Formats: sequence, C-alpha cells, structure tokens
Amino acid sequence: MIARCERSCRSVAKLATGIYEDAYGRSVIVVGPWQAEGIPVRRDRPVDLLIRWRKRKISDATDTPRRRRPAARLARDIVRYLKRLKGTPGYKSERSHLRAWLQRWPSIKRWQITSEMLELAIAAWRREGYSARTIRHRCRALEALYRRLDGSRAPTPFDG
Repeated sequence: MIARCERSCRSVAKLATGIYEDAYGRSVIVVGPWQAEGIPVRRDRPVDLLIRWRKRKISDATDTPRRRRPAARLARDIVRYLKRLKGTPGYKSERSHLRAWLQRWPSIKRWQITSEMLELAIAAWRREGYSARTIRHRCRALEALYRRLDGSRAPTPFDG
C-alpha cells in the first residue's frame, strides 16, 4: 500500500492533450468509443510524434466498427438468421449452404472462425470435388449471416 501511495503522490505533468509525464515515464491516454487506455511510452519520444500517434489511434478506433462476440454457437446463430429468412424464395438453398458450414464446425462459436479456417474449408471442398459455384454460394451464405447479425459494416472473416 505504501508503494501505491508513493507512486500516486508523485507529480504528474501534462505535456499535451492526453499525454502525461511522471517519474516513471510518459503515458498516452487513448479514448475511443469502446475503451480508454493509458499506453506507457519511453521518455525520449518527442511530444509532437506522440500527438500524431494519439490522433491516428483515435481515428482508427472510430473508423472501424466494433465486432460483437456473441455467446451463442454457430448453430444457434444460423437458426436466428434462418428465422428471418423463412418464407423467402431462397430459404431452402440458404439453409443447405449454411448446413455445410455447420457440418464442418459443429461446436464452434461464430467469432472463433478465422479467415485461415475458411481457406482450409474451401480447399477441402475443392479436393472433395464440389463445384466452384457451390463453394461460392456457401461462402456468400455465411458472409450474409455475418452481415445480417452484426451489421453491414462489421468485420467478417471474409474481409481481406
């Protein structure tokens, strides 16, 4: 407790907006729409460089939408998505394309799927002899699920 008091009682100098210096070094406070964090920085870094770096971090945080991490598994998310499509002309084909993903990963959460996993699944389907059109439709169906549940600007494993 004494060490904590000694550290907090030291003088803190404000060098610029969001940039502070104390006896232990400098820190940059980055406040985004979802976080506020203090990033320690070496004392020899120029303040103007830190100001530009802080502005860039804040603009990056506001430009990219936050990706929600749903607690439900992929199967539950597919059911939620298909409930919204019930009665539309492409419902049955969408269901069959999403079922292929579910057979590949029966107990995975949607946010755990990476682009590498997608590439491996596509390569396996090519080896199994599925047509390029079928694979393309399966990928489109899974991407549509992400876009519908997370929003059109939310990142997906298909990005990049």
